[in-house]
Amino acid sequence: MRRFALIRLFLWLAASLAPCGVVLAQSTALPQCPGTYSRAWTNCQGTQVNSRGDRYVGAFRNGEYEGLGSLSEADGFRYVGEFRQGRRAGRGVLYFANGDRYA
Repeated sequence: MRRFALIRLFLWLAASLAPCGVVLAQSTALPQCPGTYSRAWTNCQGTQVNSRGDRYVGAFRNGEYEGLGSLSEADGFRYVGEFRQGRRAGRGVLYFANGDRYA
């Protein structure tokens, strides 16, 4: 349980500082993803910003979000936690633009 709390704290910090230009290395053995986002990214850690301005920071496998990461949407919604096959899955925390939080 303590390990999950530390991971959650790290992801919260990464999501909070990423818009300020601060990049934190994820505490996993994954290497940094090469270049800009591509569907070929696999078993690496990187950042993807889509055309709407949504930003994902975390692990990738086969070009999809996989493992721990943080997804910040342009409308203020944010999810910090686990991803599987490009979707939110497992444990995580939802942060809403109005300040509400759901864990």
